[in-house]
Amino acid sequence: MTDLWLHSQPTTLAADRTSDRPLYCLSVNERTGSFVVGGADHSLRVYDLHSATLRRELYSKTSGHVEWVSSCACLPDGRVLSGGMDGKLVLWDSSGARGQDLIGHTGSVSKVMVDAREVGLSAGYDRSMRLWSLGARASSRELGVLKGIGGAVTACDWHNSLALSGTREGQVGLWDVNTCQRLRWLTPAAQGQILTLQLGSAQAGVAASDNAMRTHPTVHPADAGSYEWLVAAGGADGFLRLYDLRSEACVLQRRISEGQPGSVNDVAFSTQGRLVAALSDGVLRVLDARADWRSVNTLRGHRSPVTTVKVVPGSNGDVAVSAGSNGWMCVHDLRPCEDLGDAHPLPLDAQYAFGLTTAGGVNALWAGERTLVAAGDDGQPVVLQF
Repeated sequence: MTDLWLHSQPTTLAADRTSDRPLYCLSVNERTGSFVVGGADHSLRVYDLHSATLRRELYSKTSGHVEWVSSCACLPDGRVLSGGMDGKLVLWDSSGARGQDLIGHTGSVSKVMVDAREVGLSAGYDRSMRLWSLGARASSRELGVLKGIGGAVTACDWHNSLALSGTREGQVGLWDVNTCQRLRWLTPAAQGQILTLQLGSAQAGVAASDNAMRTHPTVHPADAGSYEWLVAAGGADGFLRLYDLRSEACVLQRRISEGQPGSVNDVAFSTQGRLVAALSDGVLRVLDARADWRSVNTLRGHRSPVTTVKVVPGSNGDVAVSAGSNGWMCVHDLRPCEDLGDAHPLPLDAQYAFGLTTAGGVNALWAGERTLVAAGDDGQPVVLQF
């Protein structure tokens, strides 16, 4: 699988119908072979994952958003949950363009997430996160509200009973979704907005939101050590902070962005204790737990701020893909020099790069074992098949 990404030319499929406005979010449903994108034209579009042809548009006179769509998430049965700057969530049916409004937030929605139990989580600028039952249309309802977050929620993550909130003021909170109570603040806080927040395992090399992690039993802070859970928080202050849930201690607080002011825009867990951070400097830094979380490599394939990074599943954590504000995607070989023999005496900045858009940047990226999906400012989703 690693060789497919590093040494083969992908087949590029551009969506047959596009938006004339920027796209800001995407979600993939591998079970139904589809993906959905949303953006500034207030609508969402569902495409075939294998052909990039449009299946349906999620907008009508009676259903939809009246402002930008900021986040979306696919449910396993083909339904879609979306959140917008209009402050409402819409739960879309598995066919057609009919949606149910879920009202509760009093400010713009920044993020929506769903799990296999038909439960959704939403975060907003109204300083709250909300839990939703996403059962049959008549039974979809709000389950609870996580209050006292301390500021507008700009980043969040969620795994079973644990939820994380990151605010515009730099606070990171840990929550029990069963009781809707805050367990604790993770300290120290950032000096500025939290841009990315991820709960994951450095040992397993996966994020908690990955489907594979959803099969684990409910994890509480008391027993999180068995999974070596870490919280990775990147901020507008250029710092990366890692919190260990076993000891509740901050194991790393380091400014890894060299730019002025600089920011950590995204992070991705890899295998064997590695973490990849995407920076506004135009570089990615690879940090290694075995080296006390020092930066062991700097990948300079981009010439613009790096907006997002993903580790390719099935590659044993050896391949990462990243995208930037100039519309380019780069494929990176994460293996240390000693693992490559004489093939590469020095680490590679990027195995190769690919222009995904010529109009603006890439705002959302998804990587599967042999497929990559991207959406950005030009309004045209792109599927790459390896």
